[in-house]
Amino acid sequence: MKEEFKIGQIVFYTRILPKVGIYDLLEIKLRTVEDTYIVGCNEKDHTAYLVSEIEAETCIFISRKDALNKIKEEKKKGKENI
Repeated sequence: MKEEFKIGQIVFYTRILPKVGIYDLLEIKLRTVEDTYIVGCNEKDHTAYLVSEIEAETCIFISRKDALNKIKEEKKKGKENI
């Protein structure tokens, strides 16, 4: 994971909580990259997001288009489960 991301890189974080209806796409700047976690900061409101290595594989994207596709898929799954 460490090789894939670099400090200062802009990535897209999909915060998906289907039980409460939250499907957020956040543009974050990475400020810490370690073997087991990543910390990114939203530059608009300076909120920090701690993301585990396991979660990063499914929730952090380099491409905004890929991140939007992930959110669309998850919204579709959420509607099917209701």
